Amino acid sequence: MRRFPTALRGVLLALVVGAVALGVARGGSRPSATARPNVVLIVVDALRRDHLGSFGYDRPTSPTLDELARRGVLFTNLSSVSSQTATAVASLLTGRYPSETGVQFHARTRAFGDGRRRPHLDDSLIVLAESMRDAGYATAAVVANPWLAPDTGYAQGFDAFVEIVCGGLRPTEKPPCDAAQVTGPALALVEKSLGRPFFLYLHLMDVHSPYVKPGLTQRLFVTRPGHDRYRNGPVKRLADRDREFMVALYDEGIVRVDAAIASFLDRLRAFARPEDTLVTITADHGDEFVEHGGLGHGTTLYDELVGSFLLLYRPGALAPRRVDSRGSLIDVRPTLEELAGVPSGGSTGTSLASLARGEAVRRPGDLLLELGEQKAIIRDDWKLIVHPGSGRAELYDLRADVGEHRDRSAQAPERRETLRAALDAHLSAAVAPETTGDLTPLDPARIERLRALGYVAPPPGVAPVLRDPHRGAASGAIR
Repeated sequence: MRRFPTALRGVLLALVVGAVALGVARGGSRPSATARPNVVLIVVDALRRDHLGSFGYDRPTSPTLDELARRGVLFTNLSSVSSQTATAVASLLTGRYPSETGVQFHARTRAFGDGRRRPHLDDSLIVLAESMRDAGYATAAVVANPWLAPDTGYAQGFDAFVEIVCGGLRPTEKPPCDAAQVTGPALALVEKSLGRPFFLYLHLMDVHSPYVKPGLTQRLFVTRPGHDRYRNGPVKRLADRDREFMVALYDEGIVRVDAAIASFLDRLRAFARPEDTLVTITADHGDEFVEHGGLGHGTTLYDELVGSFLLLYRPGALAPRRVDSRGSLIDVRPTLEELAGVPSGGSTGTSLASLARGEAVRRPGDLLLELGEQKAIIRDDWKLIVHPGSGRAELYDLRADVGEHRDRSAQAPERRETLRAALDAHLSAAVAPETTGDLTPLDPARIERLRALGYVAPPPGVAPVLRDPHRGAASGAIR
């Protein structure tokens, strides 16, 4: 394995030192006991936690995130609610499960609702941005995922909402998604909000497919040529060299976004004291590399897709600690509200603030995972996945089988049925808004952007080509 280039590693570490060693910034003053902190929420789309140094990964992909985790609070065992962005972010912002938001992505049809609907976050749902705004915060968001557009309801509660339109497969299109396209406008919005505490939500796409990004890809970890055969779904065959190539480019995406976060935090210091700002970083889902026979995301509820993390950093206010208690993406909203001193309500999630402060030990509870008709429940380190149609259930002992490869449903039928009954009870009690999707057709430009990101299949007979700028020829086609 080729190690990270020494020169670039030095640049990254310099950024980390500047952006993370914030306790001595501005004279090292302590945060005010009464002032509400600024809150920055960064979501890195498709980021797997097991590809970060904090989780033992052997490539130096994440020096910034690792240092933030060392100096802050890292929740290592957070579960997303789904493996698709629109569904997961709806739950992140509302603190409610997909069965309560109505934003459901169906893996079998690769669609929302009956196949004609786009995701729609109903305005009857109270979102984090609204509670922050009602408490006097200036609220702003900059996102680069086309599912999270203003016309899908994700802009509610934000004083300013910027959608970055970036490209994908072909060099002739718009440039590929780069965090700098997001952080630049974000800093401008922060500057406009000076005089008020601000809540800033950033959604970064550097790790998301396509893994070959013209003008950005440097092949930092590539040891032999391969093809980017990205797709969302099962694959019959995938050569080892192609899988290695895709993982290497995926890891390079983490390097880029990690450096961009370091740069952003360093520049943010011009507008906000680090000790007055709560930095929050998480992922909406991961990507699969054939662990369960497929690629991409939005297809299953196994851990490589729904395993996430939560990183909280505010020097002087939160002491460094690592929390291994289980939690859910729906817990993020009430956690940020409590840490910001903002009244909370309407969330199914539970605040993790006391855990972050080291004041309590969480009592285990059920966690739900949903992907359309596919459902799962986690209780006491056991996970049950129920598949649509057949009703087939898989049961995994997460403590003994982290990779979820040994189905224990036949060996533990009583536990299987107990968890199935609990899952049914949770789902029966869930109430979603009457309006669960928008029938307005997607415009052609949006469809092309979604196609570039692997959400929409190419037209019949067309195989989009991914070009590797370092090879000068087609590096592969999606199969």
